Amino acid sequence: MSVEGTGKARILVVDDSKLMRKAAHKMLGDEFDVITAEDGQEAWNQVGHDTGIQVVFTDLNMPGMDGYELLRQIRGAQDTGIQGLPVIVVTGAENDENARMKALDLGATDFITKPFTTSDLVARARAHSTYQRVTRQLQAQVMVDSLTGLANKPGFMDRLRQDMAYARRHGQKLCLVRLEIEDFQRFFLHNGRDVAEALVLQVARLLRARIRKEDTGARIGLGSFALSLPGGDEAGIAGMVDRLQAE
Repeated sequence: MSVEGTGKARILVVDDSKLMRKAAHKMLGDEFDVITAEDGQEAWNQVGHDTGIQVVFTDLNMPGMDGYELLRQIRGAQDTGIQGLPVIVVTGAENDENARMKALDLGATDFITKPFTTSDLVARARAHSTYQRVTRQLQAQVMVDSLTGLANKPGFMDRLRQDMAYARRHGQKLCLVRLEIEDFQRFFLHNGRDVAEALVLQVARLLRARIRKEDTGARIGLGSFALSLPGGDEAGIAGMVDRLQAE
């Protein structure tokens, strides 16, 4: 299930207590798309697979991978989308000031202390998910080519880092394609800006029609394009490139 599909911000709640996970789901479920994990390892796996997660609430003391290690993994991630996730640490009577300082040093965004009310939890989730949504929107705006609507070069490089990190984590292939409009500079000078931009738009439309939802198409130069194709089949990609060149 995607965030786009539900219209709700997705919240990940990490706690080894089934009672706490159920309580958080009940408190947040009306306004948010709530998913849960019972330890840091399960949470880390979910964060790595689900780009729709916008906020993480985590307990500190859990068997296996605890909240400290989960924080360390998130803040050390090569994927900038994961690295920047708001992580709200849920503390209790067993967590002293040293525990809070350690969590802060590892990159905790905020704290909420047990026992908490529904309004406390919802307020934290609402504030941090809104901030995350606005931040992602602003980042997207500066990483999009204004003419074609494809990613621009900075946007492509950012997405490529994410795709490379995902491919390494899951042992998947990642195919990269670079395309150039032949003699584009001469075409531009001979035909003028309007005609040249119409050609660029036509190429962008062809690329968008050929790639999958999980792929990234980008305009990285005046007449240069790039594709990042996670898990792509080499023969299939070669055929797609041949068809693009023919068109």
